[in-house]
Amino acid sequence: MAEPPGSPALTPTTPSTKTRRRVTHLVCQRLSGSAWGIDLGPSGLKAVKLTENHGGGGVVVEEYDFQEHRKPLSQTLNKAEEQNVIDETLTTFLSRNQIKGSQICVGLPGLMVLCRPLQLPPMPEAKLAAAIQCEMPRPLAL
Repeated sequence: MAEPPGSPALTPTTPSTKTRRRVTHLVCQRLSGSAWGIDLGPSGLKAVKLTENHGGGGVVVEEYDFQEHRKPLSQTLNKAEEQNVIDETLTTFLSRNQIKGSQICVGLPGLMVLCRPLQLPPMPEAKLAAAIQCEMPRPLAL
């Protein structure tokens, strides 16, 4: 099916201009000028390193990696084995890639993330870190 005249052809691999600007800003605002995007999923770890393109602006893909888990997480017998599989995958990734000095952005499956709302009174920014550390160990109400 042909595109209507004058309509831009967008594909999932073509980010919008706004998205490109946001990614470029995030990567370039750090001193290193690079960032790793890491997706830790049920089948393995996917990673891409974006670096500031000094010549033409924007960012370029400098490196990428895919490390399969030795066993899919859905086939692990218990949480201890699952954690061991994840640790092995991360260790292999870190042995193959230099990430020191880069910004790291990690995507995790929803089941691996636990959130709870946190309401703090107005306070100086200097005291905020200590207040958050005090709140973190509190149990979640289920």
